[in-house]
Amino acid sequence: MKKLIILNLLFTYVSLFSQNDCSDAIVVCGNSGFQNLNATGVGIQELSGSNTCSSQENNSLWIKIKIDKGGTLSFTLTPTNADGSHNTDINIDFDFFIFGPNVNCGNIGQAIRCSTTNPAASNQGSNLTGIRSSETDISEGPGSLGNSFVSAFDVNDNDSYFLVIDRPIGNSSFKIDWTGTATFNKPPTINSPTVGQSYDLEECDSDGTFDNSTNFDLTINSNSILNGQTDVKISYHLSNNDAQTNTNPIVTPNAFKNTSNPQKIFVRLTNINSECFSVTDYDIIVNNNINITQPSDYVVCDDTYSGNNTDGLYSSFLLSSKDSEILGALDPNTHMVSYHQSLSDAQNDLNPINKNTLFTNTTKDTQAIFVRVENNVGCLNTASSFNLIITPIPDFVTIPPYQQCDFDANPTDGFTTFNLKIKEAEISNNATNITVLFFENQTDFNNNIPITSPQNYINTTPFSQTLLVKIIDNTTQCFNTGSLGLTVNSSGLSTFDDMYSCELDTNALNLNATQSIGSQNAFFDFDMKRDDIITKSNGALTNTTHLIEFYKTAIDASLQINKIISPYNDDLFTDNSEIFVRVISRHNNACESIGKFNVHVENLPKPQGNLNDLILCIDNPKSNPQLHTIPLNADTGNPTDTYKWYLNGNLISNETSNIYNANSAGKYKVEAYRKYPNISKYCMGYNTFLVKESNQALIVNIKSVDDQGNPVSNKIEITVDGIGDYEYALNSTNLSDFVKENENLTYTFTDIPPGLNSISIRDRNGCGITTSNQISTIYFQRHFTPNGDGYFDTWKVLGVNNDYYDIVKVQIFNRYGKLINEITDKNHTGWDGVYNGTTLPTNDYWYNAELIDSNGKVRKKTGHFSLLRK
Repeated sequence: MKKLIILNLLFTYVSLFSQNDCSDAIVVCGNSGFQNLNATGVGIQELSGSNTCSSQENNSLWIKIKIDKGGTLSFTLTPTNADGSHNTDINIDFDFFIFGPNVNCGNIGQAIRCSTTNPAASNQGSNLTGIRSSETDISEGPGSLGNSFVSAFDVNDNDSYFLVIDRPIGNSSFKIDWTGTATFNKPPTINSPTVGQSYDLEECDSDGTFDNSTNFDLTINSNSILNGQTDVKISYHLSNNDAQTNTNPIVTPNAFKNTSNPQKIFVRLTNINSECFSVTDYDIIVNNNINITQPSDYVVCDDTYSGNNTDGLYSSFLLSSKDSEILGALDPNTHMVSYHQSLSDAQNDLNPINKNTLFTNTTKDTQAIFVRVENNVGCLNTASSFNLIITPIPDFVTIPPYQQCDFDANPTDGFTTFNLKIKEAEISNNATNITVLFFENQTDFNNNIPITSPQNYINTTPFSQTLLVKIIDNTTQCFNTGSLGLTVNSSGLSTFDDMYSCELDTNALNLNATQSIGSQNAFFDFDMKRDDIITKSNGALTNTTHLIEFYKTAIDASLQINKIISPYNDDLFTDNSEIFVRVISRHNNACESIGKFNVHVENLPKPQGNLNDLILCIDNPKSNPQLHTIPLNADTGNPTDTYKWYLNGNLISNETSNIYNANSAGKYKVEAYRKYPNISKYCMGYNTFLVKESNQALIVNIKSVDDQGNPVSNKIEITVDGIGDYEYALNSTNLSDFVKENENLTYTFTDIPPGLNSISIRDRNGCGITTSNQISTIYFQRHFTPNGDGYFDTWKVLGVNNDYYDIVKVQIFNRYGKLINEITDKNHTGWDGVYNGTTLPTNDYWYNAELIDSNGKVRKKTGHFSLLRK
């Protein structure tokens, strides 16, 4: 057996009933626990001289143990914190005493087991105490004597014992774990209510006094709670303490009047044999309120029965129509609903409104109505109310007849098209959030069959017809009614003078544009046309008496839709478009006539231009003044057009021809102007020419390097000046031989052949070719092989056999300085390696050369070469 009892020893300034006397002992049953029981002090001192543990009651709790099945009785008592965990404070000291078996209060005899050992004084490591089978002593203490535990003992079926728990030191609750084999009697079972139900009782305050207090029959739940258990008695108590201690039962539970609202009732079930008991509770509630549905406001539209439909009064409220909404699922046969004009009247059942006759509100626009609902047992609800709301109807403005021009194929038949939509704002006083419906007759009005296409309606009665109109507020659905007259004026179609304008330039807003591009459309100033029509009416029309409107189609003019309004640059027209004019009387908004004219869009002149660079070749160096020119031809093909020329944005004075001879580089803009007979201003188009200057190259310097051991190192570097785009060629003017490098004004040729060379410089812009003077390149051979194979069979100075040099003198020596040959003819074939008929062997030979060109410039060089025999 292991059962747990949790006991709280609470010391407070108020004590209701305590278990610190034998007569109030708590009966231990089953696995039940006891909490929140008050114990204050000793009560009656009943332990003096009744134990061998040298103690008496200090703060005591009496427990009665009734055995169901015998066995060993043992337990462990543990001090606890508020959350039920072990309170390990060693200074907390619990003592206990057991009396029995089967003794009575007033004659309990001597304790058969007791322990009054103090855990702190006895230097224990724990503050637990109790009875266990491992101990042999039956009593111990006080103070430092013992170890807080005594020996277990055997108990028999149906034995009873008293266990006294006393706490001389400390302030703590405790729990008891039953560790023996004996079992306790089971407490009665409290039957739970059906799922979703409750044992709580609710009653109306029906005793004639509204004080939230009335009689309850507490026994209504008894049979359900007992659920057929026998040998169990039931009692009702006002507190948990009374129910636990079985004190102060309610004497007349079948006629109990509550003292608070709500009030909790505690029910005790006690087994009359074992004295075991169970406790439960429920609430008793005085609820005067009937749960009704909060009614919605009673919203209506203002009517005319009170004299007009704008006074905020309505004479047809039928309040009984709200009964079903208020009662909802409540039985109308047991619930009475009445309506009152004040809360006080509703609460006191005074001056009810006759809900079954039509009621007229007494407060304009909005009036509160208070609801009283009472059932047949006296429950009452007066907490609900709703508003009578009289919603204003939309305004209806009576306007003059809608007069429309008849200018169709039969302008005298009295039938034409009306746009009823344009009259909606006028007859509704410019209201928003409304719907306007038009009806041809009273039958259609009564059957709510409106005209389906009011924006394109053709009258059904010639010349004059009256329509019925309904204006509906889209939010409240309140409406007002009236009529609209239709009148047809036979007018035909007038003709007005055409208008003309230059087409627009699509590049007008493009700041980087280089030419104008005609859009083939234009906008027109219809304010000017209105003034023209009025002027030519000879006084029949004025801005004061008439309104003149412009439209793109005849249908638009007839229905007054898609009107052309300023700013007029939002409306673009192509050539020969039709414009329709509606002339309206400002007096009565009547259409007096419809007319039309055409608009014409004239082309912009298109001058020629060229955005590819046009090359103007100038002198190098540049002459001042610069006399070379290039013609720019902007001719439009129209001989009457005039021109203006601009250079880099600046007007060129006195240049009005279609051709301009440009003598400098820059961006040339040409504007061509054309005069059309019906347009007061000139139409202008423009284009652009780009002119770029260039010239032939001017040679600044030539630098030559020759006679290098590696012929690739022989080079000529040329530097020029100019503004052209230059390419270079060696000894050629064929276009395919010219080459271009990154540097524009300098070029270096390598691997130059011996002899006379020239360099040509070509301007890629087409301004010509410049060719240098001849440049001499010579080469002193480093060896020769006189073997007759045709390659280097003789030794000579290469590149001198030309007109560049006048005198050539070369002396050849052997290694010992002996002169063995001499060349004085620049066209000489060279030394063949023979001296005085003797073939000289392979060896190095030395030379001493002197060259004099045609300008007398002398070039000298001394060196050596090799003769190789192979």
